Amino acid sequence: MKTRPVVVCISRFLFIFLALGLFSLPGLAADKLIGFHSARTMSQAMPWIAEEVGLFRKYDLDFQLVYISSAPLVTAAILGGDAQVAISGGEPIIRAHAQGATDLVFVASAKNTLTHSILAKPEIKRPEDLKGKKLGVSRLGSNSHYFIIQALRKNGMEPTDVTFIQTGGQVENLAALFSGAVDAATMTGPSGGTRAAA
Repeated sequence: MKTRPVVVCISRFLFIFLALGLFSLPGLAADKLIGFHSARTMSQAMPWIAEEVGLFRKYDLDFQLVYISSAPLVTAAILGGDAQVAISGGEPIIRAHAQGATDLVFVASAKNTLTHSILAKPEIKRPEDLKGKKLGVSRLGSNSHYFIIQALRKNGMEPTDVTFIQTGGQVENLAALFSGAVDAATMTGPSGGTRAAA
């Protein structure tokens, strides 16, 4: 019987429960598990913390955490069988399921709101100033892309009013903004729940 990959957008406690409670049994050899994460924010820090404090070793779990810079790429990689679990943005998972990828199982969510900010060049003072500008997003179809679309619509604009530039990730968004390759970019604060400051 083929096992289905689990894509997990997970709360702090649920991740540890799943990884340590369900995937390891006392007395057996270490279970091997590969997990992806798609952002370097506190909302996705649970596996790093578990690894740093030795919880995986304590419960005899051979866990390899792999960073992939955007949720659409994480979703594609997990659909390809490259990992068994992921903590990632929800929008690409929902999109994949809606397009027929029903092997994904969405277990939980770490937060129920988008916590992105838009950082821009100094001459951009109001949302309307984004019209005709280049905006950096990690990937088309990512949470950062979805956030900008919703922010534009909230301010009376449409996605066609701007040019989206795929940078690859948060760090790359910031680099593109500082280099002038984009006029504005989405960022998620280090805590994953506060606004980024520049």
